[in-house]
Amino acid sequence: MNRTWRCTVNNFPSDRSIAPCRVTIPIAKQGIRKMLFSIERPDGSVVSAQSRTLVSYPDGSPRWIQLDFEGNGNGCYTVRNTPVEEKEKGLLKLKKFLSGFSVETRGLKVELLKRKEFPVSSIFFNKSNILAENTEWVISAKAGKKIFKYMTDTGSFKVESEGDRRFQVSWKGCLFEHEKGEKLLDVKCTIEFLAGIQGFSLSIHFFHCLAEKPFLNIDSISCRFLLPSLVKTLLCQESYSNLAIKRIVEIEKDIEIFLDKTRFSPYVKNTSELKDNFDYPVFLRDFNQNVTSAICIKNDFVSACVCMRDFVHHRPKKVRVGKGEICYEAWPEFAGVLNLQQGSSYRTQFDFIFTDQDNSIRNSLEQPETTRVEPCYGWLEKQCLTYAGETFHQWILFSEKDSGLFSWLLSSATARFYTVSEMFHYGDTIDEGYSRYYVSQGRFPAELRPAGFLFNIYGGIYKTPQDPEPVWANNEYDAIYCLCLEAMRTRNASVLKRLTAAARHQIETDFVYYSDHWQQHRSCPQHSYGHIRMMSCLPSHQWTQGLYHYYVLTGDDDVPDIIQAICDYDINYFEKISFKFNNFFNREYGWAILALVYGFETTGNITYIDRAESMIKELEKNTTEQQARDAFGKDFACNTVLLGLMAYHQATKSRWARKLFLRWVEYGIKNFADRKYEPRITELFIEPLAYAYFLTGKKDFLIKSLWHLELFLRGWNDLQWLSEIATLTTKKYARVYRGLIHFLYACKMAKLLSKLDRIVTKNNINLTKLEKNEDC
Repeated sequence: MNRTWRCTVNNFPSDRSIAPCRVTIPIAKQGIRKMLFSIERPDGSVVSAQSRTLVSYPDGSPRWIQLDFEGNGNGCYTVRNTPVEEKEKGLLKLKKFLSGFSVETRGLKVELLKRKEFPVSSIFFNKSNILAENTEWVISAKAGKKIFKYMTDTGSFKVESEGDRRFQVSWKGCLFEHEKGEKLLDVKCTIEFLAGIQGFSLSIHFFHCLAEKPFLNIDSISCRFLLPSLVKTLLCQESYSNLAIKRIVEIEKDIEIFLDKTRFSPYVKNTSELKDNFDYPVFLRDFNQNVTSAICIKNDFVSACVCMRDFVHHRPKKVRVGKGEICYEAWPEFAGVLNLQQGSSYRTQFDFIFTDQDNSIRNSLEQPETTRVEPCYGWLEKQCLTYAGETFHQWILFSEKDSGLFSWLLSSATARFYTVSEMFHYGDTIDEGYSRYYVSQGRFPAELRPAGFLFNIYGGIYKTPQDPEPVWANNEYDAIYCLCLEAMRTRNASVLKRLTAAARHQIETDFVYYSDHWQQHRSCPQHSYGHIRMMSCLPSHQWTQGLYHYYVLTGDDDVPDIIQAICDYDINYFEKISFKFNNFFNREYGWAILALVYGFETTGNITYIDRAESMIKELEKNTTEQQARDAFGKDFACNTVLLGLMAYHQATKSRWARKLFLRWVEYGIKNFADRKYEPRITELFIEPLAYAYFLTGKKDFLIKSLWHLELFLRGWNDLQWLSEIATLTTKKYARVYRGLIHFLYACKMAKLLSKLDRIVTKNNINLTKLEKNEDC
């Protein structure tokens, strides 16, 4: 039995010798007796690993186990299901008592009290008192004349990971107005400590879940962190003097930092506060107002460096820093009233680092990302996927070394995928600011004008067909799935960051946490101008496949709830809806089946896989063979059914599903190979086509389809994939990537890629020879 796994860490911090690392490994059913693991590091030293179960089999035994350990550099790490004889020093020290926990890591000690209004009760650094027990951190909001303050649900305190490598707890509460007993927003907080880091991360997630409140009018939302003994403020000025150098400035008074749509960086309005007396020429005035997003407050013994993640993209913002206090306005009053839609959510995450080293302060202020309290992720090797199952699609990835031209194609497109993080917000707007709404609410982008019911080719109602639809639901065609495959294929940290942004966008923005009507409740919101704007949510606009891969890779604790909600919604939808979709092949059934299969893979809930099976059998029963012959291989909506059936077979290995799948693929290949339908790399048939090759070994499935790829690579209907400068929207990126990665891997295994490469790069190559399987 596989008791050894290997992973690679390639993004280890260059300024550290020891850092927290994390990897997730697959386990055979009932395959381990004890959750004891050790890690052999690149230099041969062996350390223990803290474990927790992410995914379980239906019988409750662990399926995916996440491991936290201390790494000591880039390289290959070996995981073994054996304990370490000697415990290491310098790890997290936990003390549990009736009212809460005490957490120590090196010189930092933090106390968490379950029944306190805000559980962070006291903070000590090298025995110096930074936060006393009688000092409260405050989350508050203003709505009209009412002030709402955070109130903890004392029974919600939950330990999510406990050990000497990582300690993570969450608690829930709400913003509450005591005079009239009114609630405004639900709030979930999570705090995480990692061994070796003198700090912690704190996330605060807001939800509008009030019944019979389609909109909430909110003037401001604030997070106020009090550290009374830290009375000096340090900021990093981005551009000082004609040389535009960074410099650290000590501020003597309270100072306000703004972030809005007037410029890219955070800035201060009065540069005299930065002690900047340089004589700037006219063309460089206001050039010196920008500051970085990290803040430091300190005394003579200790400094606290604080940074909000993705600060630049979470517009608008305002930060007030004074003696012993940092106050972030998550929604600033200067932005006007936030008209927040029901079901919307928004998470803001802060990192706190405590230090007495000047070089650490400088690094944090000049490079805010170094302040993050987060692990390096280990990339699991493909040969260690024995028990991952075929639904975890790392097995279809080829390396960058294997296929240069095609690897470049995938990586180049991913790099040009429209930046997801710039589209983050509370869910009320597609822009990075705060002034526009959906067309259904009578609000339009400033540069576009409504044009009645004149629909363009993108489905929007714009003035000209050239205006693209600004889709801001970044899970379209499950782009999260595509980014996850590309991150694992290239082991690229920047792709991982983009993947995380996309997944968090689905969790925070592309999901309705509450609605008065069941057709919107815990589903997808109206998500772009002219698209799902005058109707309910549909199963065809929700995906779980990408979230499953992302969850296995990162262990984001918010994922299982979203996946379960989507699956429950889809089941409920087909039970309640007054008209039926089961009399033809369509994307409502196809995407729903796929979602249910991956719901089962994530939660182990048998109901989901059983419902997927019944839906497939309904389709087979209620359609004729002729309808199947006419459906597959043409339109993407029908081909989603094959995707769902493919995933079902990968999860269950049912013989009947294999037989049905291959029969339907055989029907589809005749349509897909017929050139009268034009090239269709942009459709979804090539995913099941590739899987049919792996099931049967028949190269004909691939060879008959290569003309699609050749014409695509010559620029025919390439959706701008071949451009080195064009940005790719979510649909353009995901619609091509998800099929192409499957197809290219199948061609690689069939030894067709080298011939394909020559076809693309040499005009005198005859495609007919390849179709006859001749040597080109």
